[in-house]
Amino acid sequence: ATFSHRIAVTRQTSLPMTFKGGQQGLHGVGHPNGLKHIKGVKMAEPKSSLKTGSPSQLLRDLPLPLHGLSQAEKESFISALSANHRVAMDVKCQTTMCFQRFINAEMMSEQDVQDMKTLFNSVKEKRGLKGPPRVVFVNATEHGGGVAEMRLDTVALMRDLGAQAKWLVIDGADAFYKSTVHMHEGIQNPRYAPLNQKQIEYFHLTNVANFLRLEQDHSPADIDILWIDDPQPIGIGLIVKTLFPQTLVIWRCHVHVDAEESIGSFVHDLVMGNLRDGRDDVITSFLKDREYDKNHAGAFDAVVFHEKHFAANLKMADHPGVHMMPPCINPLAFKNMLINNSLVETTLVKYGVMQPRVTRSACVPPFVLQVSRFDPYKGPLELITAFVEATKRLPLSLQLNVALVMVSSLPGDNPSGIRLARLLQEYVDSLDLSAFPEEMRAGNPNDLRKRIFLLMLDDKTPWERLCERLAKISGFDTDRLAGVDKEIQELAEFGVEEIVDRLETSGLISPDLARNLLKDPLPTGVAYTPEQKSATQQVLNEARARRHPGGTALTARRASCGSLNGKEINAFEVSALQSSALVKVQFSSKEGFGLTVSESLVKRLPGYEGVMVTTLVGGIRAQAAACECLTIEYPPEEVAASLAVYRSLPDHPDQAYWAGLFKEMASRKSVSELINHIQHAATMTDAQRVRMSKSAREGVLTNFSTWVNVHNIIKGIALAARVEFDNEAPVPKRPRTNS
Repeated sequence: ATFSHRIAVTRQTSLPMTFKGGQQGLHGVGHPNGLKHIKGVKMAEPKSSLKTGSPSQLLRDLPLPLHGLSQAEKESFISALSANHRVAMDVKCQTTMCFQRFINAEMMSEQDVQDMKTLFNSVKEKRGLKGPPRVVFVNATEHGGGVAEMRLDTVALMRDLGAQAKWLVIDGADAFYKSTVHMHEGIQNPRYAPLNQKQIEYFHLTNVANFLRLEQDHSPADIDILWIDDPQPIGIGLIVKTLFPQTLVIWRCHVHVDAEESIGSFVHDLVMGNLRDGRDDVITSFLKDREYDKNHAGAFDAVVFHEKHFAANLKMADHPGVHMMPPCINPLAFKNMLINNSLVETTLVKYGVMQPRVTRSACVPPFVLQVSRFDPYKGPLELITAFVEATKRLPLSLQLNVALVMVSSLPGDNPSGIRLARLLQEYVDSLDLSAFPEEMRAGNPNDLRKRIFLLMLDDKTPWERLCERLAKISGFDTDRLAGVDKEIQELAEFGVEEIVDRLETSGLISPDLARNLLKDPLPTGVAYTPEQKSATQQVLNEARARRHPGGTALTARRASCGSLNGKEINAFEVSALQSSALVKVQFSSKEGFGLTVSESLVKRLPGYEGVMVTTLVGGIRAQAAACECLTIEYPPEEVAASLAVYRSLPDHPDQAYWAGLFKEMASRKSVSELINHIQHAATMTDAQRVRMSKSAREGVLTNFSTWVNVHNIIKGIALAARVEFDNEAPVPKRPRTNS
């Protein structure tokens, strides 16, 4: 994974306000939300003055007791934290997203906005806030994943409601991230390895360091509402709630919860303010330094999950602030705009799914699609098995043309991801095709194995990788680096060697630096074909004509000069695949959001309507309840069996091993249902497919749009503030469609 702490140039906020360091901050010097104005809340000022110095130095100076780490390991870790220090915690949230755009698109009404404002005003009144509420969202990364993707729009829409909202991202180092990856896996798997004391102390040290930075840059006394996403920053929430009890602190869990005991207990205790001797001595000692007793650690005011049983699995069902929130997508994002046939065809041609159109009779082949990282929890081996078995049951005309496309991001430097990608290809190569017609067997023109595509999309372009190399070796300060990066993006239509030559010729870099930038291997990455570039310009021009928010003049100009970034190119390519797939699959055994379901369903391209097949796990369950899909209940015993298979995969299985695994997987109840659903979805009438596709899209727009998510955030804040309102768990609304 690529974490924000590895990005050389980070982004700073541009808000119509400033949070000042120190105990008083803005609130202490007469801000309308000053502490003395909050009704019914006993104030508690920190008993020790704010210390000066870098967070890393302050952390070194604290006499924190360690039971797992040595002092040398502590010093090394603090040095790594310091080296990965972000320029600013703030993420730049310059977006023009607002509620009026949803109203104009007829996705919400003026009354919906008024309802949110009324509830938000009730929170202000309950808390005695005279000015705009200050809302701070904190998480571990600004890049990748559902949380980071939704947060920009969330902040913009919260501001549209009158809040002074901002988004902060914490610092981290490899040992911390390895610990939190362990927590992430273990919170979903009761048989996972327990946390050890070293991992816990890396976690605590990181949270203390980030609180010290928060205290200096964004005084916690100035924060009215602190929203913590996922386990990584939980310690910050506990410290803030303990030292500043007037702040509303909310924790949002974005993952499936079926936790290993030690990991579940650790997360539960931090959220509930229960600090244990020995395990949590780092936090306890820090609070003691501030003259606070561990027995007075603050519990979070609200906890937010996808489903009620997730709260029960973390022993939080009795918490007075339990709130249910479904996942969401932004249907107005450029990645969800209406595309055209040309972009579909040029993308499929690029990846070999269809041949270039040389005659009028050429057409897009029917294909089954899953967009998910290659991961045991996404069932890639099961999907390949089900596709082969379902193809046996299709009419010959479909058998000869149908394809399977599995799309993942590049596994990067993740050894397990690289290994699984290799094993998936070996599994495809080993398939026994003897039951198929001669022309579909191995080595023949219509070899079915050649119609199974394992696509790993690079999310960086060559020019972006050139910027990364420049950041590592140039020694430029951040402002100069940002200026050269902008010049590189302007030159993105040229190859890397020509870009470097132009930078040197213009005097922006030295000859020595130019030579070092061009050392082998040259930066590589994802690139648009000329045909895709032309099709994308057409899509953007059409979007601008429809006044779609994604069809901006700036995006169109960058598309025309070839300077779209890798994530934008990926978004257009994935949109092309999702818009044209005959059958869309999400065969997850465990899931957090599962937003690829809604992202697939919201796509529309007349003549290419597809049907979704999905398992009912995590956040997908709510999506399937609101959107017409073909669904699969995944038996717990088969989930366990599936994960056991992936954990025990040999490095180089032989043909007999793969054949036995194919037979075992095909016999599972969940895979049998997947086979039946693929067959049914591929052979239903066009009228049925159009009806299901339309119903599913309307279900997404009604229940899982960004504005609905913001309404649910306001409800979570109101619950934390103990404002009385109707907080029944939202029941997904399925739109009515004609049979």
